[in-house]
Amino acid sequence: MMTKENFWSDAARCGAVLGLVLSGSFLLETAFSLSGNGTLRNLVAVESVAVAVLHYYLLHRYTRQRSMLFSKEDGFQFIHGYAFIQVISIFSGLLVGCTNFILTHLVIGYDRFLELSSQSLAEIASQAGNQMLQGSINEMIMALQQADEPTLFDTIFSNVFTGWLFGAVFGLIIAGVVSRRPQLFGEQNKEEDDE
Repeated sequence: MMTKENFWSDAARCGAVLGLVLSGSFLLETAFSLSGNGTLRNLVAVESVAVAVLHYYLLHRYTRQRSMLFSKEDGFQFIHGYAFIQVISIFSGLLVGCTNFILTHLVIGYDRFLELSSQSLAEIASQAGNQMLQGSINEMIMALQQADEPTLFDTIFSNVFTGWLFGAVFGLIIAGVVSRRPQLFGEQNKEEDDE
């Protein structure tokens, strides 16, 4: 249950729920991408769009719930909603980053993950009839294989940044829609208009 006084606690709880949803999505997308099955690989695009919509919906829902804690007289400032979205996004990115690191480094192993990713990209390149596309994919495979193994900090930071960026962009819209000005004399003005 949200309360006005528990900003950090509420943001962390909402961020944990969003992070679990996004972590589940990451696991599903990784399994589909590395499966070697073209049909499952194609489902990743559909699943990504569905999760982006769900991500937006959850941010909007949580911010709206937070705004309902404030009376009409108090209002709900844009900056308060925007800050709430940013903190949720950072917490969820932290959870997704940990999930990403655990899966790619501890469960699968980074070398095996790279091997499976390269095989998947090579299959896509072989199915593409376009020589330019094949060349681009082959360059991507070489860049993957030559890149340094990301550290725990790199993995978590990149996911936190991605989550924050999503929250920063869509948070502008959500906070703008959910915010409302204080109505200090709202009831009195309404009564005067009725007379």
